[in-house]
Amino acid sequence: MRTPAAVLEKSEKVVLAITYLLYALVITAPIGLAINALRVRHFRNRLSGVSAQDRADSARTATEHHLWLMRTLGVMVIMLMISVGTAYTYFGVIIFAGTMVWFTYRIGKGIMALAEGRHLPTAM
Repeated sequence: MRTPAAVLEKSEKVVLAITYLLYALVITAPIGLAINALRVRHFRNRLSGVSAQDRADSARTATEHHLWLMRTLGVMVIMLMISVGTAYTYFGVIIFAGTMVWFTYRIGKGIMALAEGRHLPTAM
């Protein structure tokens, strides 16, 4: 029989997989951002009164994934604004291409970490 913690972990993996898919489609990334913001708020409220030693590892991992996606989208939007602002030069095209490669790398790295159950770095 499965424990409630295992079910929560599996359900959170499904939510994260759907969110990664929304980000990968780029046009639906704002929907993914809303999901991430709600999930991070949920986990922070749930873990606010719990000591650091008692925090569930799965909740910490899920929060890291959600924050990873939020940071990825934030930096991508800023870089795309810079590339549009400099689009009249070839420099803007290079920034755009580099941003899309970086975005793809971040989404791929996050999906691989999710599949393996690994933590993501908290820094950019």
